[in-house]
Amino acid sequence: DSMTDDQVEEIKAGKEKLLQSANTLFTKMYESVQHQAGGQAGSQAGSQAGSNQGTSNGGADDDVVDADYKEL
Repeated sequence: DSMTDDQVEEIKAGKEKLLQSANTLFTKMYESVQHQAGGQAGSQAGSQAGSNQGTSNGGADDDVVDADYKEL
């Protein structure tokens, strides 16, 4: 039931390799999300500014529904 020093070192090396791979994956995912959000933020800001100009109550409308959409 006890492990040898070689087995412990092998597990530690595997753990380090896994952590490095996960870090690389998460970095790529984060960059992808930031890239997508950056492109959408500009178009959403423009459309929200245009829609807020027509409100007479300063934009405090309780019936507003926030939703995501995809352009096809």
